[in-house]
Amino acid sequence: MLLNRFFNEPISTTAGLVTLAIVAASVLVGWLFERFAMPKLLDVTRDPAHDFDGLFVRSIRGVTIFWFVIGAFRFAVMGLPLAEHFSSDLDQILRVLLILTVTIALARFVSGSVKIWATRLEGAFPAISIFANLAQITVLLIGGLMALQTFDISVAPLLTALGVGGIAVALALSPTLENFISGLQIIMAKQLRAGDFIEMENGQRGYVDDITWRTTTIKSLGNSMIILPNKAMGNSMIINHYQPDKWVTVRVPLAVTYAADLDMVERICVEVGTALMKEHAGGVPDYEVKTRFNAFAEFAVTFNVIMAANEAVEAFGITHEYLKQIRRRFRDEGIDVPYPVRNVRVHPAVGDDDATALNAITSDPR
Repeated sequence: MLLNRFFNEPISTTAGLVTLAIVAASVLVGWLFERFAMPKLLDVTRDPAHDFDGLFVRSIRGVTIFWFVIGAFRFAVMGLPLAEHFSSDLDQILRVLLILTVTIALARFVSGSVKIWATRLEGAFPAISIFANLAQITVLLIGGLMALQTFDISVAPLLTALGVGGIAVALALSPTLENFISGLQIIMAKQLRAGDFIEMENGQRGYVDDITWRTTTIKSLGNSMIILPNKAMGNSMIINHYQPDKWVTVRVPLAVTYAADLDMVERICVEVGTALMKEHAGGVPDYEVKTRFNAFAEFAVTFNVIMAANEAVEAFGITHEYLKQIRRRFRDEGIDVPYPVRNVRVHPAVGDDDATALNAITSDPR
């Protein structure tokens, strides 16, 4: 038969069919494992308490079928009396396929492990995908070099060529390298971390979603994604509302009429603010609320009420609720919130009883 030229000695049709059946059965078992067993394992390991178990299952997903096939060829086909040249070639192919599949699974596992450890060691190590990507690329490069060595390809000349060509590549990819280095500088300096709430020069605010090898992604309060080059982030003035602490002060500007008792106004504002700090989910209960008068304005005495929010985004809700409560309390206490009123006085001009002119415009404080 035609296949006999791949063997040192003729094999029976039965032996050939048995070998093919073993290979086919291995492919079928591998497909069934991927199709039915793998989803069950993913469900079992979905609990955060089994994060590394779940990561391992996700890492080998899609490659296990190749392992079944490799095993079938290794123990069924390689057990036959193969010709020396064919046996050597087949052995190399199987080893390269095994190295590549294990490398892919290991790269996934290492990348995921970096993310998990970064999350657990929050503050000591930033949970940013750039490190996970670097770890994944490193594992893939090592696996690729091992695969080349399996084919007896010398790695040293290749590394030398990459070193010489790397200069040209670095010049061509200068903007990309600048962004990459800027991203590393931002991360290592711990200026930004995933999840930080920041405010940029143009007034846009949002949460840092990720810092990749080229860009920083920010999720805005309007649920949009802002994408900026790392270099632009490094050269911009950014307010990080989560450093050194998450809590921030909340200033609510107010005004009362000149007729108001300022001591009473101060007491009421502090009472309302203190109660709000304890009631509102975003408040800081032990914060000492303050009232600070700052100016005799054109038609009112202006001041700020200073409170605190446990994070910057909660300041909006605290301001909203405080304005409603203080307006209600002012109304109950008879304290007026002023608004500008202009009185225009018109009288005959001097020496002309019939003519009229605008003499003065004065402000009437209320």
